[in-house]
Amino acid sequence: MVYRSVVHERRGFNLLELLIVIAIIGLLLALLLPAIQRVREAANRARCGNNMSQIVLACHMLHHDYGILPTGGAGFERTLVQGQPAAPPDQDWGWAYQILPYLEQTDLYHTPGTGFSSSVNTINPISTTPVPLYFCPSRRQPGLKSDGRAGIDYFGNGGTNGPFTPPGQVHSYDSPSLGDWSATGTIIRSGPSYVRRAISLDSGIPDGTSNTLLIGEKSFHSGEVNSSPCCYDNESYIGGWHNRNWPDTVGTAALPPAMDSRESPPAAPYPNNNGILYRFGAAHPSSMNAILADRSLRRVRYTVSSAHFQSLAVRDDSGLLHWQHIE
Repeated sequence: MVYRSVVHERRGFNLLELLIVIAIIGLLLALLLPAIQRVREAANRARCGNNMSQIVLACHMLHHDYGILPTGGAGFERTLVQGQPAAPPDQDWGWAYQILPYLEQTDLYHTPGTGFSSSVNTINPISTTPVPLYFCPSRRQPGLKSDGRAGIDYFGNGGTNGPFTPPGQVHSYDSPSLGDWSATGTIIRSGPSYVRRAISLDSGIPDGTSNTLLIGEKSFHSGEVNSSPCCYDNESYIGGWHNRNWPDTVGTAALPPAMDSRESPPAAPYPNNNGILYRFGAAHPSSMNAILADRSLRRVRYTVSSAHFQSLAVRDDSGLLHWQHIE
């Protein structure tokens, strides 16, 4: 019997075939990468919206206890009464500090420490403690900025700071609430350093809670994130209004929202005869997340008209909002 062995010759890839395989893999990656990025951004936007929902829930819980919304504060120094933090409207630190007990941050809220003027802010144990809910994952992870302070990616709604004509109206809104442009929104300027006042959900929002912004995202120059330039979050998340300027925690709708970019101004303020404008916006494409006073999560696109956006922010302008012009 004769046995025959069969030997199969193995042939490797030649150079051309290898290049073709590499090209196909590269093409598949090019096709998949945008889809992966879209999925990641969708997840980040959802997490961001969840952060904001918890923030607004904390605002409502504070309202349940005190009958008012948190305020924008009025200064650099924390207001203490017999060694304990004062509640709004008697607190000069802003809303992001005032709601800490309702975000399971009671110990941080009561932490001893001085104010946060430029000379002492970096040693304040509150301003140097990040609150994870205050960071949008599309922009950055929770942490400290280059100056050692903790930032914030969200704005309380400070209204607007100049006359405008609301949609559906023929007359200009030129008489600000309480005679003060910094009181036209839902997070208003208030505190011992200015005047004690606050907004109630029960009677302080004539336009309706489903038509009025409470918390939105803030615009950044993408090259300045965590570098702490003036007027983004250089004063941490704790400060209130000061020197007639808008704080790092309160925005104005005088300009439509904008997406982070390197083409935007390197610092957020836009001077005009009414003070400084702090712009809403986000790191998300097309639109920013916004939470209304009724706790509903909506999107506000960057192409929204100034009149619609200002009307969304001002709580008593009687504007006729059409959401198809906003979302």
